[in-house]
Amino acid sequence: MPMMTAEEIRSHPGRFVKLRLAEPRARENFPFGGNPPEGIHPNCATDFTTYLTTIPFDSHLCCSVFINLTSVHPSSPFFVFSAAGVAHDETSSLVEAVWHAPISEVGTVPLPCRLPRLAFEVEGLGLDEGVEVDVENDSELVIDNENFYDHHKLGGGAYFYQAGDAVVELAHALCKDGFHHHFQLAFPGPNDADVDCNWPFGEYVFHVFARPCNDRWELRFVWS
Repeated sequence: MPMMTAEEIRSHPGRFVKLRLAEPRARENFPFGGNPPEGIHPNCATDFTTYLTTIPFDSHLCCSVFINLTSVHPSSPFFVFSAAGVAHDETSSLVEAVWHAPISEVGTVPLPCRLPRLAFEVEGLGLDEGVEVDVENDSELVIDNENFYDHHKLGGGAYFYQAGDAVVELAHALCKDGFHHHFQLAFPGPNDADVDCNWPFGEYVFHVFARPCNDRWELRFVWS
């Protein structure tokens, strides 16, 4: 079953691709953890820099996401829980996106921190019925977060582990500004492969929002 492109996700509010974390194959187009793709590196590395995943946008473009986060050092400026519920852009010191063409080869240069090497596998398609469209502004409106699919997915509506008024209003604001919900990463569940690590977001759900910007996409990162 093929992935949905970013344009397809944007054109079909609420529709999503259901994902699970699986053992990687020799050549992987939607990897998670391990080393980043060959030749792809973050511009700025810290003691906490970790390669998270490479997210497809279409057959010619994807972005590798690196995080600089810790869940065990509360006094650190990279403490994950202090930065929750905020929209981080691509200038953030906590999250970095590197755009590139699809690369199936895995690099050999390790980063300071490392998640187990896995890959996302498509489980099927779904529909979050709480997503509606603001026709006047041609954007999504998040209506019913509680009934959204709560695990890994491309597209659909943004499900938050801590769905307080502030973070739901933040999702509304992003969508009114022309962003769509593109990717969701949740705490590993029983259908995922074994993930033996200190999960970087605790029980929070990590999100990527995207909107068109010239020949690529402008991104916002939120976890809550």
